[in-house]
Amino acid sequence: MGIVHVSTGALFRKTIDEDTSVGKRVREYVESGRLVPDDLVVGVVEKLVADEGNGGLCFDGFPRTFVQAKALEGVLAKYSLNVDMALVLDLGDDAALCRLRERGRVDDADPTIRQRLELYHEATEPLIRYYCGKGLVCRVDGDADVPTVSRRIDEALKVGVV
Repeated sequence: MGIVHVSTGALFRKTIDEDTSVGKRVREYVESGRLVPDDLVVGVVEKLVADEGNGGLCFDGFPRTFVQAKALEGVLAKYSLNVDMALVLDLGDDAALCRLRERGRVDDADPTIRQRLELYHEATEPLIRYYCGKGLVCRVDGDADVPTVSRRIDEALKVGVV
């Protein structure tokens, strides 16, 4: 679809692998299951918008907080862009826990996953209501095998593409 996929998780893992001072700072947050501070996340995202935002961007794992959502709107406005859709994958906590265990990443231990789920409910779920109020939410049932969920996402994105 010509949309750049931006995974903040992948960006953070790359930053950690580079072993810079920023990478070390990010590692502390990621490995403990805490959210990376808003200012750091927004700075990374703003650079991406400036470099690659012309053809459209699909953020994966961003925004996670109301502060990030408002900052994203400000960044996008600088480039005459806006949020067109907020895609929500509906999946219960137990199923999410099982899936994350299966990835086998260092930062996917049960206590870390549970911490992330708590943060999701506290900080990210309110964004769903925020974007619902703007008429931007598209829900996708995420409780299926990967090919099925992937097809559902593709269908949802095509409906949202003008």
